[in-house]
Amino acid sequence: MLRHETSISSHDLMNIDPGVAKSIQHLEDIIRQKKRLEQDRSQTRETLQQALESLNMNGCSVEDLGLDFTLPGFPNIELKKGGKDVPVTIYNLEEYLRVKQCLL
Repeated sequence: MLRHETSISSHDLMNIDPGVAKSIQHLEDIIRQKKRLEQDRSQTRETLQQALESLNMNGCSVEDLGLDFTLPGFPNIELKKGGKDVPVTIYNLEEYLRVKQCLL
């Protein structure tokens, strides 16, 4: 499969590991919701912050997922320098997905 492709698509990932693919889809949905909230000019800074921090994946905030900038399952492989010490939050989730997807 990889001989014919330059990267793995979300469809490929669904065939390889449906659980990981579904988790990534949930996280991407959170990013879409975040962007919609940020574009809503009717919100104050405080209400925007509250709305962003209330975004969740199956009832867990992004912070409660316990992710950091390491390759899941391989804590010694950092996705960026010092990644093991950088928790994933609603504010850096998009960077986390972008870096992670570069590896897929």
